[in-house]
Order: sequence, then C-alpha cells, then structure tokens
Amino acid sequence: MISHYGSWAIDHAAGIAAIVFLTFVVTSVIAICVVVRLPSDFLRTASRQSGRRSVREWSAFVVKNLLALVLIVAGAVLALPGMPGQGLLMIAAGLMLSDLPGRDPLLRGMLEKCSLRTPLNRLRRWFSRPPLAERAPPSAGLLDRGMNRSSK
Repeated sequence: MISHYGSWAIDHAAGIAAIVFLTFVVTSVIAICVVVRLPSDFLRTASRQSGRRSVREWSAFVVKNLLALVLIVAGAVLALPGMPGQGLLMIAAGLMLSDLPGRDPLLRGMLEKCSLRTPLNRLRRWFSRPPLAERAPPSAGLLDRGMNRSSK
C-alpha cells in the first residue's frame, strides 16, 4: 500500500511542485500587500470602533475578519516544518488585518520577539512606505502632557 502512494507521488511530482510553488507565491503576495498597505502608526493607534455600524460596515467587518482568519490558519500551516511559504509573516498579516481581542499585545510580541519588525520595515522601505512606528513607552503620555516630575 505504501509503495502505491510513493509511486503516485513520483508520477505527480510536477503537479505537486506546481502547487507548492503557487502556494508560496500567493501567500507571499497576500502578506506583502497587507504589510505594505498598513499605516505607519498602526501599532500606536487603537483601531477599535464603538457604536452602531451600518449593514455595509458590518459586511466589511465580517469579510475582513474572515480573510484574517484564513491568513492566520494558512500561516500556521505554512509555519510547520517542511511546508513552503512565509508562515510567521502570514500569521502577522492575518493579525494585522483582524479585530480579534488581544490582537495588539500578541502582534507587538511577535514583531519584537520574533524579529519581524526589521524585515517588515525593509519591505515597506522597498515600496517607499514609512517604517512601522514603535509603540510609545508607557511614560510617553506623561511627557506629552508636561506632567513629568523633572520639569518642576
């Protein structure tokens, strides 16, 4: 039985290689498009909306989050050993697109701990986009309002 599957894989090697290559190209293009189109202050601003939404806004919200879920799941699959593609980049792109609760700390952690910020900013620079701004330090709000103790 195992030899049957082995011969099937050999007989269809060109098709399997084409699917693997196509998967790599498509997922890379999607991830690049999401990363390049983000505003540079994406990690600093709160993107949550409150209040009532129209049917059109709800539809866009649902479609955007479904696409984000697809990107996250595809990234998780591509992050497995032996799979071609940009797994962590796809997961980051899906998180950036989503409105999941807890998304911001998770995304910041991925960008800082997984060393994704430098390649993402290099990619943005290549497309003439400003780099993603780093999150403001916790004391920045006090300094901006002139409430720090050293200014007395």
